[in-house]
Amino acid sequence: MGQQYKILSIKDPDLAARMISLGICPGKTLILQRQSPMGGAFYITIENCQFALRREEFAQLELLEIEIKTQHA
Repeated sequence: MGQQYKILSIKDPDLAARMISLGICPGKTLILQRQSPMGGAFYITIENCQFALRREEFAQLELLEIEIKTQHA
């Protein structure tokens, strides 16, 4: 599974309105599944919904990386 982030804010207000209507909201956990080669789309998952964001859209998200703790046997 990919790296997890908490969405702190969306910098662009016009983009924020569109993202919030899709369920991409501050406070939610975003999982970065992968990035296309050559700097293309970012493929993310939020609450079992998958999205592809352009580099410019992804850059508008203020994110906090969430440490994933692993248990050792």
